[in-house]
Amino acid sequence: MFDPAAQIEAAVKARARQGARRAGLMILSGLLLATGLGFLTVAIWIVAAEAWSPQAAGLMLGVIYLGLGGIVAAMASSSSSDHGAHHQDHTHHDAAQQARSGAANPYPPLAEAFVFGLDTALRLRRGRDR
Repeated sequence: MFDPAAQIEAAVKARARQGARRAGLMILSGLLLATGLGFLTVAIWIVAAEAWSPQAAGLMLGVIYLGLGGIVAAMASSSSSDHGAHHQDHTHHDAAQQARSGAANPYPPLAEAFVFGLDTALRLRRGRDR
């Protein structure tokens, strides 16, 4: 008949297969991108070395990779919670505008109060953790 444990087990196995497939494809994608970047680097080196000199080609490639690495490091070091807080501010602002304009509220007042309290607590905790 209906076996919830077997259904949960099947769902977990399906998600594990999906995760393993996604991880394998991401690894393959990374290897292909690295190979393509290697060939592109060699091609740029050949063109730049013939146009100028090997030293200028090396300097140019070094500056390009250093710049790209700095951009990626800056993106990685920027906190994703800052982006989330920015998004939450806009969401809260939009909700306030809807309330003022008299638009239909999809949440009952009790649920809206709970979400407002939870949002306030999370903002206070985020400020204290910094």
